[in-house]
Amino acid sequence: MNVAQLTLGLPEAYIPLDSFEGEAGFFYNRQTGEVVLVELGESIERFLNGESKPQWADFSAFLEWYFVLEEETVH
Repeated sequence: MNVAQLTLGLPEAYIPLDSFEGEAGFFYNRQTGEVVLVELGESIERFLNGESKPQWADFSAFLEWYFVLEEETVH
């Protein structure tokens, strides 16, 4: 387990993708491939209670969003 998992109570399947600065961080689920944004407070409580779903279904979708990679339509 890493510090984020121990401190936040996240399951072992979630590994941090950043340093959790600004009271929020991205976590990758190595079992499902999903990526979730977790923030301190209500956000993490809802996530830990199973009341919220990951924002990105897979790591590729997360990377496309993070780096603003979108297909451009040529006219």
